[in-house]
Amino acid sequence: MTVRYHTRRGAEVPDYQCQNRCIQDGTARCQAIPGAVVDRAVGTLLLDTLTPLALEVALTVQTELETRAAETDALRRQAVERARHRAGKPSNALATAPTSPAATTWPSTPTTGSSPTASKPIGTTRCAPCRPPARITNASPPPKQPHSPTT
Repeated sequence: MTVRYHTRRGAEVPDYQCQNRCIQDGTARCQAIPGAVVDRAVGTLLLDTLTPLALEVALTVQTELETRAAETDALRRQAVERARHRAGKPSNALATAPTSPAATTWPSTPTTGSSPTASKPIGTTRCAPCRPPARITNASPPPKQPHSPTT
């Protein structure tokens, strides 16, 4: 599902549309859902769920995750330094020092402070008609080939 915004009576209104088949095959979209009602319901649910205590817990967990990620990065840097030392390659601290705060994080570590997924693509959700068919897992494996010493 993708979201599309359009103006209705002077206000931007979202519509959720499944365009997977449009993109893949050039056929008509299979679903379109007016998003104003959905957005209001999700917003109300979010505000009802996020009490001050729940928000405090979420922020505490986020801080703990960031702390653990920083500790893990430090351990990785130490392991690299030990490996360089064992290999007999002297490390030049000036040549290998990061030039920016973003350079000190590993690619798997988010670079934003607000959300761990803000810098990562989330992906798309496909509606039921657009999902690929399920793989059959009870099929028998292919027969084994005899071992030949010449190969």
